[in-house]
Amino acid sequence: MVRPVAPTRRPRRRGPTVRGARNRLPAEPGARLRLLGDHDALFAAIRDALVRARRGRGDTGRTIVAGQSLGGVAALAFAAAHPDVVDQVLAYSPSVWWRPGRTARPSDVTAREDWIHALVAGCPSGAFGIRLASGRFEEELTPGVAALADTARTAGHDVSHTVYAGGHDEVWWAALLLDHLTSA
Repeated sequence: MVRPVAPTRRPRRRGPTVRGARNRLPAEPGARLRLLGDHDALFAAIRDALVRARRGRGDTGRTIVAGQSLGGVAALAFAAAHPDVVDQVLAYSPSVWWRPGRTARPSDVTAREDWIHALVAGCPSGAFGIRLASGRFEEELTPGVAALADTARTAGHDVSHTVYAGGHDEVWWAALLLDHLTSA
């Protein structure tokens, strides 16, 4: 379940207002795949919440969606489905091996999954910026993320791909998130 979080403002300092959504994801991997894979219902709920929140505040600020691992590919898919409400996507170690209907991690995650490439390439050029990141120790994942960056670049999107000196874990993602949000 996705819930809006109250705005956080830094006193006496200019910079972005950070708003977010917390979610409670199931611990079991198959259940997570089913929840995040139900894009139509999940994405409609997120888009409606964003539109209501912006309308209620008269907000004209930027909307940044972020996710890590399966959440990273879900953030990309959300932006592709609703480019009218997203300004930038932060996708760290996105599960580029995933596609709708998949309920388990495949044994080979190096195979290209054209689904996410087609979504990103099909968006209007420059509809939103894309910041991808993956770890040097994610040997199986990083080439696929680099290929997605190439696809986005070819489609005319403002994209960057950072390869950090780590693996598939929250410590690296948190540092990148802080850096990307403060430079947005």
